[in-house]
Amino acid sequence: MLKLKYLFDNKDLATMIVSYWMTITEVTPLFQYYRISANAIYPFKKDEQVYYLRFVPKEEKLENQILAELEFLKYLANHHYSVVEPVLSKEGNLLEEVQTPWGVYYAVVFKRVLGQQLSDLKLSEEIVFGYGKSLGQLHKLSQNYLPSVKRINYKQQLEWMKNILNQFPNQDDAKVEINLLEKVLTDLPITDYNYGLIHYDFDPDNLFYVQETGVFTPIDFDDSLYHWYVMDIECALDSVKQVVSEKQYNKFKEILIKGYKTEMLLEESMLLLMPIFTRYANLYRYVRLLRSSYETWKYEPGWMINLRNKMKQIMKDSMRQFGKPFNI
Repeated sequence: MLKLKYLFDNKDLATMIVSYWMTITEVTPLFQYYRISANAIYPFKKDEQVYYLRFVPKEEKLENQILAELEFLKYLANHHYSVVEPVLSKEGNLLEEVQTPWGVYYAVVFKRVLGQQLSDLKLSEEIVFGYGKSLGQLHKLSQNYLPSVKRINYKQQLEWMKNILNQFPNQDDAKVEINLLEKVLTDLPITDYNYGLIHYDFDPDNLFYVQETGVFTPIDFDDSLYHWYVMDIECALDSVKQVVSEKQYNKFKEILIKGYKTEMLLEESMLLLMPIFTRYANLYRYVRLLRSSYETWKYEPGWMINLRNKMKQIMKDSMRQFGKPFNI
């Protein structure tokens, strides 16, 4: 998530940046449907096609990691896996570095994908099976992927988390949690079948489904990194768990894993390690929210106060197991 100071709606900024892709003389009406979290997203229309402008302050992201994301998307598309499609700018670039009065931004544009957002649909056995199958297909393609620009790995992400925590006081519990995770992850086996480039955020908000064709299309590969594949499975299962009853979850868990196994080998021993990856996800979420919310200002707008309160609760929930020994 971006720092809170970057969450303000700025249609003038969006208009300036989108002009690298299309010429407009006034704010596009679709800009009212913007959203800002890890990036700012502003929809717009050109020649009856809907597109999404995504931009982020240069200080928030590394250029080579965005280029690596775009390269992976191209690889997946070339291997007939349905993914979001980036669009060339007027200058023929997929990624633009834009100088603005508000600072320097990295920007990309994506075509709108077909289907409905999975989070807007009621989950069924058919959908959950396809959900797992789509994730398995992604990991199968990841096995043979040889990028020219590499994404970071889990070790580098843990180092990033350490660096962030060292900037803030009273983070001893989180630092202990990092040390515990480093130790337990170092002891895990790494093979071609259990480790590779993952999505990291393969949840229903980032997945679109076309019921007529059964095609799933993931978006937002912004957080992709090298990790154990079961990290993605943990994310998917946790998302399912949030919206169904415990009885239904147990059934859907089996179905999702069954769908996954139609495409990828999945050892039972890795599934038994799921609590490790849940702890990793909680730690990463906590550190990102800490970084985003630490700065405060007088007379903050109501939406920021409400968001800050929600973030505090999520951080509190995320740190419940910090420092506890792993019972694996």
